[in-house]
Amino acid sequence: MFPLSEVAAYLESSGARIEPGQNSFTWAPEPSSQATFAALPLHRVDDPPPVGPEEFASVLKTHIDRMGVLGSAGTESLSAEFPWDDGALTAMAKLPDLRASLMSATGYSSAQADRAAGRTALMLIRSDLHHPWFGRGIFSTLELPIGGDLPSLLKLVRELNQWELATPELPPFFGAWVLGPRAPMFQTFVPNQLCVPGIVMKLAVWAASRARMVREWLGEEGTRH
Repeated sequence: MFPLSEVAAYLESSGARIEPGQNSFTWAPEPSSQATFAALPLHRVDDPPPVGPEEFASVLKTHIDRMGVLGSAGTESLSAEFPWDDGALTAMAKLPDLRASLMSATGYSSAQADRAAGRTALMLIRSDLHHPWFGRGIFSTLELPIGGDLPSLLKLVRELNQWELATPELPPFFGAWVLGPRAPMFQTFVPNQLCVPGIVMKLAVWAASRARMVREWLGEEGTRH
């Protein structure tokens, strides 16, 4: 229930590009890549996304669990909490029953359980939503554990988008920072036509990397203000 294995090295992107064909999208690896991909069918905007529970479960097992972070997979979603505070596992560890279960399952001390209840950045990948313009696809969000008044949060969102544009070593800037219902979040939508094999893994890897890098950029206080 609480995968705590050592953090695995992030899987490197294969470095590929999408080239539209007459009736398909071809996944064309760069010369340095050894991967070989066949032509992919062009999915209709109203088709179910070509991602099922098996892919969500596979990414949970092969990436999220190996990182040592708390995650879960469902039939149409994948979630994970990336540590924001040192030693953080899940904010739910503040709940007495879950805290007791965590200490029993892991042998955590009271101090370790306190750290496990620290702040985390929440990733959520879903395949059950419709985009108002582009139809079906994969939605991905990365919510930061940052609060504040509306003007300061809007200013932070603008700074995050400017930082992304000026920082080429970040994951692909496919999406944007927005102010979500609770906090700033990075939001991505991948329409059906771009749902190439491994898209869920790529979104999870990018989210983990982005969470780490934005935490470093914001500094110890977790804010630019």
